Amino acid sequence: AMCAVAMSIESKITPDEIVVLSLGTGRAVHSVPISNANKDWGFSKWAFELIDIFQDSQSEVIDYQCKQILGDRYHRIQPTLPDSSFKPDKVNKIPQLTKIATDFDLTETKN
Repeated sequence: AMCAVAMSIESKITPDEIVVLSLGTGRAVHSVPISNANKDWGFSKWAFELIDIFQDSQSEVIDYQCKQILGDRYHRIQPTLPDSSFKPDKVNKIPQLTKIATDFDLTETKN
């Protein structure tokens, strides 16, 4: 979304003329509780957890930046997923993903 905004501005389109609908793949609730079992993990164990955290934070920063530049002309559809087992390659989750998408409230996006 931010690349589209930046390219539009570079092409002399003013931010007032830009409207963005950003479609996410869903946001998994992800946490890493600290316990005796993982407090001594080395980098190789923490790396997988850190990758998820960094990817989520990058998406959140872009969402924030677009909101600041475009205000109510920016909308992001990003439903919250029940857990981190909803990966893009898990086709067995399609029925659950369909329900999540169907139940997602688009009221703010329609306005």
